[in-house]
Amino acid sequence: MCIFVYAGAKLMKKKGLLFILLLLCSSTQHLFAAQVTQYQSRAVAPANASAYELRHCRRKNLDDSCVSRWFRNIGALHSKLLHWDTLKITCSIFPMYIAARMIDEDLQNCFYHKNHHKNVNQMPDCCHEIARLGTGIPIAILGSMAFFARKEELRTTSQVFLVGMPFVIFGKELIKKFRHDGCLRPWSEKFSCKERACGGFPSGHMAEISYMAVLYGMRYGVKAGFPLGLTAAMVGATFLSCNRHYLSQLIAGVGLGAMYAFAANKLIDSKLSGDYYVKMKVDKKGHAGVKFGCKF
Repeated sequence: MCIFVYAGAKLMKKKGLLFILLLLCSSTQHLFAAQVTQYQSRAVAPANASAYELRHCRRKNLDDSCVSRWFRNIGALHSKLLHWDTLKITCSIFPMYIAARMIDEDLQNCFYHKNHHKNVNQMPDCCHEIARLGTGIPIAILGSMAFFARKEELRTTSQVFLVGMPFVIFGKELIKKFRHDGCLRPWSEKFSCKERACGGFPSGHMAEISYMAVLYGMRYGVKAGFPLGLTAAMVGATFLSCNRHYLSQLIAGVGLGAMYAFAANKLIDSKLSGDYYVKMKVDKKGHAGVKFGCKF
C-alpha cells in the first residue's frame, strides 16, 4: 500500500510527503525482508547463561534487527558514492553540462515567444501526460518487486532501489536550495513574466528516472534499460520544450541519478556475492580466538 500511496503523492507533487513515504516504504520492505531471517537466526541464551552470554545475545539480536539493517544499507550505499565511478561520471557529465550552458538560451528561444510571454512549438498533450506519469508509475512497479519478486536478484535490486530513491529526491532538493544563475528556470508562460523562477538545477524528474534507467539497465541490460531510457528521453524532451528546465539542468539531473545508480549497483553486487568476515573475539575465560565466516 505504501508504494501506491507514494506514487499518488508523486503525481500530486507533494515533495515532502513523497520523501517521508519513500522512507516509510523503504523501512517497511526491510521489515518484511528481515522478519523471517531475524527470527530464524535469533540468538537464544541457555537457561544457565552468564551475564556475559546474555549481553552477547542481546547485542547479536540488536545487530540483526531490520532497523539496523536498514541503516547499514543507507550507510553502505553512500559509502559507495565515494568511489572512482562517481568521479568518472562527474568528469563525463561536466563537459556536457558546460556545453549545454552555452546554448541554453538559444535553444530555449525556440520554445518561447518573449513579446507575448507564450510557449511555442509545444509537444502534444499526450507527451505531457507521459512525462507527468513517467516517474511515479515506474517507481511503484519497480518498488513493488521488493515485496513480490520471486528471484533473489530482482528482490534485492528493488530493495536497494527503494533505499536510494528517497536520497535522490532529498539530494536534488538540497542542491536546489543554493541560489545561483544555473538554478534559474527558463522564461515560460507557466511562470512569472517579471522575474525568473528558481529551483531548476538539477532536474528532479530526470534524476529519478535516470536513477531507475541506469540501475536496472546495468542489472538487466537492454530489456529493462531501453524502455526506461526511452521514458527518460520523453520526460527530458517534454520538460525542455515546455520551458520547465534548461538542457544543462536536465543533464545535471542525469548525472545525479547515474551516481546513485552506480553506487546502488555496487551495493547489490556486494549483497549477492556473499558476506565475508573475520572476527577477533575473547571468550569468558579470557582466551583469544579468530572467527572466519561467509554468509551467502
